[in-house]
Amino acid sequence: MTKDDGHNLTRTIDRLKRLIEELEDLADDAKSSQRHAWFPYMAAVLEVYLEMKARGVAKKESKLMCKISGVKNGERLKHSIRRIIAATSKADGKAASKMTLALRYALHEDWDDIVAKLKKHGGIAGCAKKYSKLK
Repeated sequence: MTKDDGHNLTRTIDRLKRLIEELEDLADDAKSSQRHAWFPYMAAVLEVYLEMKARGVAKKESKLMCKISGVKNGERLKHSIRRIIAATSKADGKAASKMTLALRYALHEDWDDIVAKLKKHGGIAGCAKKYSKLK
């Protein structure tokens, strides 16, 4: 590893730590009995994922996010979106899985306004169910 590689890795880790903190704050705000409380968090997760994907580093950086956050077996999670959710929220496995499926449905449908579309299509559970039926 060259000196530049080490510097770039340090910068990447610092950037990911900031992203994790921002998403954790949104996830903490979502702890509510309101049905749509998670939607802003989910929109932010999708935005982070799409930015990583555009740079071709979604898999690598989402795994690194899990490592930074101390997620056990984070490398075993199958999708980058699922890893981002695991690294940034305290959602249990079932809830995180449903959020992942709902966001994958949003990607499949190519939605511009994810919050409005999640509301329109039955929320997290409704979108997760619709994505599962696509397989």
